[in-house]
Amino acid sequence: MDFQTYSAFENDAKYNKAAQAWQAVLKSIEPFTLSETSLSTIATYNKLHAESPDVKIAFKNLQKANIALQQSLVKNDKLFRKNYNRDVWIALGVGCIGVGLGAALGSALGSMAYIGLGMPIGMLIGILIGRSMDQKAEKEGRVYSINS
Repeated sequence: MDFQTYSAFENDAKYNKAAQAWQAVLKSIEPFTLSETSLSTIATYNKLHAESPDVKIAFKNLQKANIALQQSLVKNDKLFRKNYNRDVWIALGVGCIGVGLGAALGSALGSMAYIGLGMPIGMLIGILIGRSMDQKAEKEGRVYSINS
């Protein structure tokens, strides 16, 4: 999982930040045995980066690489970055559970202003579900921590 930055692009702060993030992800997943799909994703984006003619394209490729690799790790390898499930379940808790609970509460009490009361309750439920899933994954050794 070798990655080479361009010395010609080192003056660009955005590029440097994206390159450091990509290197941090690659370094953090080194101890794990990855699927062919994830290894192919890494190789593809390293090649795209190497062929980038300018800094803007290189920066966009690095951003896409991070997203694609993290999706591949979750889908194919069942590896999660630290607090991944918590972050996902906060959104689900607010959007699905909280709004639904608030709408039910609002229609029962006759004022739809109670939708706002359901959202923090849904967020709390989402945090609890996500944390329990993160703890389970950590016990099973399926969590990688990005140290950038």
